Amino acid sequence: MVLIAESDANQKLPKVNFEVLSEVTSTFVETDSINELDVLLGDGLYGIDQISEIVLNLKNFSRLDRSHVDLHDINSGVETTLKIAQNIVKRRMISKFFGDVPLIQCSPSQINQVLLNLITNACQATSDDGGKVAIITKRYRDGLIVQVVDNGHGIPPEAKTKIFDPFFTTKKVGEGTGLGLSIVQRIVKEHGGRISVSSQVGRGTGFTVYLPEKQALEMVGQQA
Repeated sequence: MVLIAESDANQKLPKVNFEVLSEVTSTFVETDSINELDVLLGDGLYGIDQISEIVLNLKNFSRLDRSHVDLHDINSGVETTLKIAQNIVKRRMISKFFGDVPLIQCSPSQINQVLLNLITNACQATSDDGGKVAIITKRYRDGLIVQVVDNGHGIPPEAKTKIFDPFFTTKKVGEGTGLGLSIVQRIVKEHGGRISVSSQVGRGTGFTVYLPEKQALEMVGQQA
């Protein structure tokens, strides 16, 4: 039996490790695994960015990091709501006409809920292809107006007087609870505002929401 000195064995270890490393590296190169890892890493980073954007949009939408009543930019609220509603909007054409509107004192999460309900209704009233929804904001008297207008199927005259009633709906079974517009009207009234609707069957529907600039603080404060 030949005995190998410990020093000789230690000298051979780097060579053995190098050969193993070379073999593993060659395998990665031959199988294009490095490129695959780059793609996976890129996909992972993109996914993290998307999740971060979703979380930010949800936080902006609900405004969980703010007080119950706060100054709110309605134009920014529309942008955030549209990002949340991407799955509903789909291929519909969205037109935005933002005016120079004042910041309003309100509950941002509730006002964003109003926007979401109106945009959702507008999209559901139009077709996936060819559907158009316009969102207009403009200064009005001591506050502002938000209008959501679609080119959908419209509301029959006999239904217009009932659309704000709880549980009333013109949608197909399973598409709505009939509470959306009822909730919208309640929130708008609690903020000292008002909502109206105009519609023509076969041509579309428009909702107009008026919100005061300063009255809202007192009105919402009473509801808190």
